[in-house]
Amino acid sequence: MVVVAASASEIAEELKHVLYDKMKDDCMKEMINNTVDDAAATFGLIDAAMSSLLVIYPSDQENMKVRSFVSALMGQWRQMGLSSTLKAHVMEHHICNFNDEHSMVIKMKVLLSCSIKMVLWMKG
Repeated sequence: MVVVAASASEIAEELKHVLYDKMKDDCMKEMINNTVDDAAATFGLIDAAMSSLLVIYPSDQENMKVRSFVSALMGQWRQMGLSSTLKAHVMEHHICNFNDEHSMVIKMKVLLSCSIKMVLWMKG
């Protein structure tokens, strides 16, 4: 998926030429362009959202960035008329909250661990 998402625009251009060769008349060219461009944009948004979710200790600003990517992705998803699958539902309604909560849990564990180590070090 990462390779596809990172190469979405290149793949989209190649795909357009393959589809142009198969089309029966020129009126299909605009439809091909729109559909392939939408698919490439969707892959790009998936890549942006997933990459942002991989940040181990996200700042509040990075968490907001994730939310904006997920929101844009789901808008694109609906614009393309894709069905709302379980994965799409989880992405839209749960993943950002989980990311906020989980990253905070990690931060709290790290702070607690550091605090315990400091206390143990001070006791000597």
